[in-house]
Amino acid sequence: MKVADATTPCIDFSKIKSVIEAPDLLKVQLDSFHNFIQDSVPLSKRKDQGLERVLRGAFPITDTRGLYLLEYITYSFDKPKYTVEDCIERGLTYDVSLKVKLKLSYKDERMRPTGRRPYSRRSI
Repeated sequence: MKVADATTPCIDFSKIKSVIEAPDLLKVQLDSFHNFIQDSVPLSKRKDQGLERVLRGAFPITDTRGLYLLEYITYSFDKPKYTVEDCIERGLTYDVSLKVKLKLSYKDERMRPTGRRPYSRRSI
């Protein structure tokens, strides 16, 4: 069996000519990724889909005694430290940090009627 190389012509045995053009798979993947993270959408206008839905589905988290409650507020991305070209030159991975704003509250038995008081707010 002969292996095809650059000088060997490609023979097409198909009977039907191609009727549709192949999609740009990189564009499809990038569009899907941007829809998932909603990076170009303002915080107040994010839809309940993608990463927003994942984080809302994972929170709130309570401890086993029901005293502490960890709630999801919002998320954001930092600006990249280096450009793509700098990462290629330095052999680094092109990345950005994901920051999630959470609210930790605890149940104070002395407080009535709500029973919950904010403990601290921190971005992680």
